Amino acid sequence: NTNPSCLWSSWDFDKARGHLMAIQRQDRMEEVYRRGIIVASNVPRETYLEFCNREPKVSVKYRLIDGKVIAHDLPLDPHSTVQGVLTGEMYNWNHRELRVMGETDITVNMRDVYRPDACIRPIQRRQPSQRQAVNPSGNPYPTMVIEIGSTESLNSLHELATGYFSPRTNIQ
Repeated sequence: NTNPSCLWSSWDFDKARGHLMAIQRQDRMEEVYRRGIIVASNVPRETYLEFCNREPKVSVKYRLIDGKVIAHDLPLDPHSTVQGVLTGEMYNWNHRELRVMGETDITVNMRDVYRPDACIRPIQRRQPSQRQAVNPSGNPYPTMVIEIGSTESLNSLHELATGYFSPRTNIQ
């Protein structure tokens, strides 16, 4: 069933949150290769984006990778503190010319939609055709994205760079 209103009841975000909390309690000094917890598979991009538009309060951070909804991090104090400081610094740096945004869905290819912790886009950036837009909003891609990982592994964060710099995007 790909109806977004029905997906919420089938996606077990609370179970994913429990798994991510268990990972966080493990030895934090050891780099473990973690890609996140799969909470749904075979999800079309359009269905995922519609779900995000109606998004109920979800207790984990998630993204769509290869048709799978993956819970990858927890919005706990260390994560949200860094996110708040960075977005505040970026806004203060040049808010007249830059649009500083929090979590924004970014289409990186036909099956992947990432949601970075913060991103920046010049206010005067040229409006793309709908086919080349960052998401259904029709806006251009940001020129900078920021990912903050507290539960997610460094390797997993590095893999995201490939998507962010894919041929479909024009992130610099």
